[in-house]
Amino acid sequence: MLKQQPGSLWFRSDPQTAIRELPGIGSKLAKRVIEDLGEGDPHVALGVIERNPYALTEVEGIGFKKADKIALQAFAMSAEDVRRHEAGNRFILEQKGVLTEREMFAERVRLELRDQNHKEVGTEVEEGLYWLPEELEAEKGLERWARQIKPAPAELPELTPTQVAICRRLKLDDVQTHAVRMALHTGVLCLTGGAGCGKTHVVAALAMCLLAVGRTVRGMAFAGKAADRMREAFDTYGVMAESSTIHKALGFMRRGFTIEQLAEDLIVIDESSMLPNWLLWAVVKRLAPGAILVLVGDPNQLPPIGYGTPFADLIKHGAPRAHLARNYRQADQQGILHMAEGILHRNRPKPAECVEMHLGVDQNNLDALFDQLVRTHGGQDFEGWQVITYTNEVGERYNLRAQAVINPDGRPLFEYPLWKLGTGERNRPLYHAEVREGDKIIVVKNSTLLNIFNGQTGRVVGLVTKARQVQRKNSITGQWEEQTGETMPHLRIDITGREVDIPEDEVEKHIQLGYVITVHKAQGSDWPRVIVMQPGKVRDDTARRFFYTAVTRAKDHLCVVSCQRVVAWWTNAAADAPDEPSSLLRRLAQPAPEPVMLDINPEFAEAAAAILGRPVVVGGQEPDRLTVAVEAAQQNTVTHWRTLRQPVQPSSVAPAVAMDVSLDAEHIRQLKAQFKTLEVA
Repeated sequence: MLKQQPGSLWFRSDPQTAIRELPGIGSKLAKRVIEDLGEGDPHVALGVIERNPYALTEVEGIGFKKADKIALQAFAMSAEDVRRHEAGNRFILEQKGVLTEREMFAERVRLELRDQNHKEVGTEVEEGLYWLPEELEAEKGLERWARQIKPAPAELPELTPTQVAICRRLKLDDVQTHAVRMALHTGVLCLTGGAGCGKTHVVAALAMCLLAVGRTVRGMAFAGKAADRMREAFDTYGVMAESSTIHKALGFMRRGFTIEQLAEDLIVIDESSMLPNWLLWAVVKRLAPGAILVLVGDPNQLPPIGYGTPFADLIKHGAPRAHLARNYRQADQQGILHMAEGILHRNRPKPAECVEMHLGVDQNNLDALFDQLVRTHGGQDFEGWQVITYTNEVGERYNLRAQAVINPDGRPLFEYPLWKLGTGERNRPLYHAEVREGDKIIVVKNSTLLNIFNGQTGRVVGLVTKARQVQRKNSITGQWEEQTGETMPHLRIDITGREVDIPEDEVEKHIQLGYVITVHKAQGSDWPRVIVMQPGKVRDDTARRFFYTAVTRAKDHLCVVSCQRVVAWWTNAAADAPDEPSSLLRRLAQPAPEPVMLDINPEFAEAAAAILGRPVVVGGQEPDRLTVAVEAAQQNTVTHWRTLRQPVQPSSVAPAVAMDVSLDAEHIRQLKAQFKTLEVA
């Protein structure tokens, strides 16, 4: 409990203690709050919280419910406060993406948000659906972009002698060479195929063809392991190009991307099936004019965790596609591929030496079988094997068993809660996992500051004490800078030969045991030996994609473990959800919206189109304060609309832009005349 109410002399003079004693915060979270909200200054952090306690939801580890408790108890905020409803609505939609009115009402009731006057605040409502504003902006942006994608030419130009020589040197077959030709002569290409079909081979040849004529190339991927794999491939083929996660490529800092435009002529995104709408749109809207975008992936894998399936949608919409069907893996690996094809086509393959099927296992024998398989196929070569499962609960339980087999005597360094294994009094977790010296770990959250990314695996080296590095914004330049913070213990891990030191209060956020991981963490990676540990049935609407994705992570040897008997397992593995069109595909199926004529500078046409949600045809007027106002509104569209919707919700572009840039009366009159009555929402 706080010693005195907010606003008291003590509360203001000792902000660090005041933050620490907020309900549910404590010492550990208080450090994060001060760093994330105050750039290391507790006075600034406390000021932010006082203005809006729900700003705490921007801090890792603080959700809406905890922030709500603080707001209502410590700051006596009214339950009808518009800030409470905006934070709650956004929390709901950040989990769901988009909901019907009925679904939204039910979710609001669960959070005790009962004032119907604020049911839309912080959202975008379109045809009865409640959207997170960023998600709607991304989907509409992808719609406009997808409508502009041109089909591949009926007659592709021949390759130049230099390009032919490159393809021959890399021994591309006719289908792979055709894929290179398509990419060179289309602005967007979806390159698809299963594991071992040579997609990386095609990307390397394409990159070489462009580099040979002085153009630039960048590779990227959603997961850190996939980005590492592309970088290794580039090195193997001698391709002079960067490869990184999308977040790093776009300069992610704290809460947003800092790169305004990608400079490269060819952008290749690997494992594109993992991309949700908002992340693909973040790349697309930053492409340089004339840049080629190649989306590489397998549409049969699991859909993204976030909202939307843009990779599969683009293929269904008819974007240029090159599909590689032939598999080049060795004969002794073909059994794994036949297993994957059997799952896709509901056809059981013949038994193979490289595939172990342990089906119908008695529940009482599971642990002993798991221990035996880990001893047989596991070991200290952490890059050589991996256990994959469907649920976090199974992952948490069997990580402890794998650790007991592989690293029973490692020195304990840190621990973190295992929430999926149950909670006890005061909703505290019943179990914790130790992170020991020598353990296998997986990165579960991106950090550009630490240069670690979701999906990377590594080994715990030990403990070091040093000054932590922090990201803070320069108050003069407004640029993010790395600065030195307080001295504290750091967990040192090795990721592919590179040592990384993680501050003790960041370990739980970034690192977990990595012996057993969910299939979503495994996507984008592969290992010589894989154990698919899924004792029970997988939900029918995701089963086929789960098993297909899990099986194709194995290169040399695959073990499948389940309590289900043979027929039941194959019935479950072949189950899938009905193929219904996504909201993006439904948009693309509608006639394209009619363009609107605006007499503004062409430089700002995209800004105006984004605000209006319609194509814009423009004249050649020189930019003045009016057109700059339009550009200003576009530059921060999401924040712009979120802030303007409370407490005033403008009905048209004119007053919205006017409020945003503080135009004088004459410019407001001009702006109203320019946009007339065109509606925004």
